[in-house]
Amino acid sequence: MTPLEIAKAKDEFILKRQDKLLAGATALEKKLFKKIVEKFVEKLIVDNGVITSNNKPISITRALDKLFDEFKAQLQLVSNQVQTDFTKILTFNGQYYKGFETDGKRYKKIQDSVYEQMRDRVGIDEKGEFKRGGFLDQLIQDNQLRAEVKNATIKAVTGGAKFSDFLKSTEVLIQGSENVDGSLTRYYKGFAYDAYQQFDRATNKGFADKLGLTVFVYSGGLIDDSREFCIKKNRKVFTIEEANEQWPEDKTLLKTKAEKESGTLADYQPLLDMGRWNCRHTPMYITEREALRRRPDLKSYFDAKKTK
Repeated sequence: MTPLEIAKAKDEFILKRQDKLLAGATALEKKLFKKIVEKFVEKLIVDNGVITSNNKPISITRALDKLFDEFKAQLQLVSNQVQTDFTKILTFNGQYYKGFETDGKRYKKIQDSVYEQMRDRVGIDEKGEFKRGGFLDQLIQDNQLRAEVKNATIKAVTGGAKFSDFLKSTEVLIQGSENVDGSLTRYYKGFAYDAYQQFDRATNKGFADKLGLTVFVYSGGLIDDSREFCIKKNRKVFTIEEANEQWPEDKTLLKTKAEKESGTLADYQPLLDMGRWNCRHTPMYITEREALRRRPDLKSYFDAKKTK
């Protein structure tokens, strides 16, 4: 495949895997709620349809901890799949940059170095196992939902909630509703979903650094709800300096409410964040020859770099 075909195939792969991840999150939410109903909720002490204070908080906490510990096996499968997907992204990018280096032995060292760097980034050790506290391990260990269910249950007990109301609220908390995402879907959207793109961008930057590439294409294409920031940049060529200096000042860059009020961006790294959350674009680095073909005005830029 040509570099362009490789980049396109990789983009399609990432989009499919992200969709698969979210679909899997929905299925996991249903499994978790079913497990909570079967192994926990129906064991609560209820009198005339009301959850009584005879339920001991410490017993509730222990029961829920046991249930969520058992559920980790399901989350482990998700992390395993994400690891496989990341490895495939590494392979795509390895194929893309292979033609940029004519010395096969040197390129093998570059590729191995980038692969090691990326494995460390997501928390995979030499044996292929997850490092404690690493990105993939966090997908398994996330305790936010556990805490939310605990708090809701303790509140229902101490407040004497109706059992039917508690059951429904727990279902909504875990599985969501028609207009609200479920807990795991929200989690994967906000944490793992963007991670595919950031991992891809970091991998590209790793190869670029090793190969001395400083110019890239804003790659990824457009969709119906693409933002103005990305529409202006899609498939255009930029230098690393242009991205770092100009993009943070771009008024069309997506900002949080706090950033708009303060006038200060929080931890925005152009080459890793691109158009920020839910952005599908990635920097695909190109050779000097290709950069000049697409942007002849960069001749002075490359001339200046050679004189340094």
